[in-house]
Amino acid sequence: MPDLKNNKPGFGMGATPVKAGAGAGAGAGNMVIEQLTKMQERLSVLEKENKRLSYAADKELLSTYDNRNKIKRSSEVKLRTYNNRIVLGWGNLTSNICEKDSNGIWHENQKFDLVLEGNDVIKDVNYLLYCQQYRSIPATVKSETVDDMGNTMLEVEIEGGKIFKIDIKFVN
Repeated sequence: MPDLKNNKPGFGMGATPVKAGAGAGAGAGNMVIEQLTKMQERLSVLEKENKRLSYAADKELLSTYDNRNKIKRSSEVKLRTYNNRIVLGWGNLTSNICEKDSNGIWHENQKFDLVLEGNDVIKDVNYLLYCQQYRSIPATVKSETVDDMGNTMLEVEIEGGKIFKIDIKFVN
C-alpha cells in the first residue's frame, strides 16, 4: 500500500518495494507470500485471543453494550445443568468463609442458593462442588426482551423442544 503521507510507494506491513527489473517478479511474489503468511499468523492469534476474552466476558455487560449499540447477538447460547436439571439462576450467598489456617493454607467454604427448572430452589449448594459438577448444554435463543431496568431476558429452546425463560447473565 503506498505511503501517501510521505509520497512513497510501498506494500504496507513494513515491507520495502521491489524495483522492477531482472528477477524482481520472483522477489515480489515471495515478499507478498511472506506478508500474507504473517497476516494469517496475526489473524490466528487475534482469533484465539477473541475466543478467550469472549469466554471470560461478563455476559450481562456484553448484553448492555450490545443493546446500546444495536448489535445482533448469536442465536446460540449454553445453559448450565446441575443434577440433570437446567440452572435458571442463583443468588443468596449463604456462606462465604475464606481464611488461612495456622499452617498458612487457605480454606474456602462458599455456599449459595441455586434455582433450577420448575423454580425449585436448592439451598446451601457448595460452590466448589457446583463448579466441578455442572455441565453445559447448547440452546437456541427464540426471543429476547429488555425490561425498564435494562435487564435482558431470553426465551431459549433446548434439544427436545423444552423452552425456558432465563436472564442473560445465567447463560454461557
